[in-house]
Amino acid sequence: MIFRLLKRDLPFLSVIAIIFAAGILLGRQLSEVNPQMAELIIKEISDKFAAMLRQMADIPVWGQVLAIFINNFFAVFLVFWSGLIIFPFIPMILCFSNGVPVGLFEKIVVAREGIEPLRYYLALLPHGILELPAFFMAVHLGVRFSMLPYRILFSKGTINPASEYRYFFTESSRYFLLIITMLIMAAIIEITVSPLLLKI
Repeated sequence: MIFRLLKRDLPFLSVIAIIFAAGILLGRQLSEVNPQMAELIIKEISDKFAAMLRQMADIPVWGQVLAIFINNFFAVFLVFWSGLIIFPFIPMILCFSNGVPVGLFEKIVVAREGIEPLRYYLALLPHGILELPAFFMAVHLGVRFSMLPYRILFSKGTINPASEYRYFFTESSRYFLLIITMLIMAAIIEITVSPLLLKI
């Protein structure tokens, strides 16, 4: 069932991936275009992760995995429920804005460490290859969620609202089983494999 849904939704998921990539491109240029905003974003994210690292320092590996999973699941949960605002562009904006720090930190890490951009992205690849598709699925569901009232309204009574919402949440539950599985695997990789690649 989930593979059928993925095949059906692949074109839209691809558009979401492009929007995220556009955020990365903006992040790469932001330090030159608007240094003050870039500095503000860097400080906010650095403070957040520094606090998270301090909390994780004295807990076992399984606890670190759980902390990473909860953090990522919260981001997915936020994007999905942003569909309640019934403005389809809200999940898209969240998707775009999540790409900006990736590009922004690329510029910083490449300049500081003297590495090629490819190495930066290769270090993110092991957990990102699971984490990002899970995030894109949540964005997709958030957009669909926000579109439901319009779909029902413009159907002029040909769509039963209760059935439409029931069908949507049935599909969403299947998606979320996959999303949760992918986020758990991504958190395990982020704690175990990615640090080794960063050292290399």
